[in-house]
Amino acid sequence: MVSTIYIPMATNRKVEKLLTKKRDVERELKVIRDLCKHEKKVLRLVPLKASPSQVDTRWVCERCDIPLGYPNQEEIKKFLSK
Repeated sequence: MVSTIYIPMATNRKVEKLLTKKRDVERELKVIRDLCKHEKKVLRLVPLKASPSQVDTRWVCERCDIPLGYPNQEEIKKFLSK
C-alpha cells in the first residue's frame, strides 16, 4: 500500500512553487541514489538530521553523496589529521 503525505496548499504562490520544486528534486535525488552502485566511498563531515548545525564524520558515496556508514576511531583520526 502506498501512502500519500498530505501537504496543504500554501496561500503564497511562491512558497507553493518552491515546495513543488523541492519535492521534484528530492524524487530525482532518490532515483539517482537508488541506481548508484556506491563503488567509491570517502570520509566527509555530514550534518546531523536532529541538529543541522552539528556534524558527524561518515563514510559517503563519492558519486551520489549518500551516507554509507561510520568510520572507526583510527579512520577518524587519520581523516582529521589531513
